[in-house]
Amino acid sequence: MKLTDMKIGVRLGAGFGMVSLLMVVLIATALLRLDKIGGLSESIIHSDWAKADAIATIRSSTRSNAALVLELFIHDGAARSNAIHGEIDANKITITKSLEMLDQLVHSPKGMSLLATLKQLRKA
Repeated sequence: MKLTDMKIGVRLGAGFGMVSLLMVVLIATALLRLDKIGGLSESIIHSDWAKADAIATIRSSTRSNAALVLELFIHDGAARSNAIHGEIDANKITITKSLEMLDQLVHSPKGMSLLATLKQLRKA
């Protein structure tokens, strides 16, 4: 049976059916892609961002400790010296917590190697 031999109602129905089928395929593809994007967003928020935050905390606490050590050479008072030592100890605790978080989040061999190097340098 040729397309020209079909009645107009059948042709319109077939065309509408094909458009509907294509729309369902398009919607299904879009939903699958959106689900994948959602998974990537979760990974970025809960893993990558947490790692970056821990690294930034380590960096800022280390810089703070460097400035505090320099301040120890400048100030003579015992009270201020004790306060500086307290701040340094607090920063050390913050760095330790950030390293513990990185221990849980880092899984790649390169990341594990870098983390081990950081820990070795910290011991020194």
